[in-house]
Amino acid sequence: MINVEAILMMMKYNDEELSRTVSTGTVDISISSTKLPSLLSGSELLDVVRTNRQRVAQFIVKQAESVPTSKDEVVASLIAIAILTNDQINRNGLFRKWEYSPKVLNLDTRVEPPKIFLPLRRLGEVVLKARHQDLRHRTAVVSGIEWEIGIGPIHPFSDGCGRISRYFSILLSLWLDVQFVRHTSRPAYMAEATKGKRSFIKYYGQLAQH
Repeated sequence: MINVEAILMMMKYNDEELSRTVSTGTVDISISSTKLPSLLSGSELLDVVRTNRQRVAQFIVKQAESVPTSKDEVVASLIAIAILTNDQINRNGLFRKWEYSPKVLNLDTRVEPPKIFLPLRRLGEVVLKARHQDLRHRTAVVSGIEWEIGIGPIHPFSDGCGRISRYFSILLSLWLDVQFVRHTSRPAYMAEATKGKRSFIKYYGQLAQH
């Protein structure tokens, strides 16, 4: 039986294996000079990360009770996980800032344009269709979406995409009846992820068989 503690243990394990280590501890907070620093640091940051992870685990268990029937439900669950994950941490806003091209007069171009939701809704459609496919295909969908959000070109959130993608893949695994994956090596994970989506799906599938 799936419960909050079981989900939380999986989330914590993968975070500790994969999150980038910074001066505040093992927390996946980007160090990019193009981003504002986290609102918190040190033990305060770690405490909030732990609290947020607990809240996400509770959300996942609740959402797993009913499989979504529309792509917008899938996207809404992803956004809810992102909000809970970044609560009190991120001062950059939830989504990456995309520039309109060409510039639009009298419009703040820092505002997130709606184009970011189009690929997210396409991922939602992929999830709905995967329910009727075999296990190998369903596993590839979970891993492909983890790659798209955490590493790939969508990378929709201004911070925490790695953690959000992994948390969301746990919910997808429950929806699609796919084996949870325990990641054991950040170098191996990043090496396969940077080779591209196909390589990462193969790597993930091998882990899912153990």
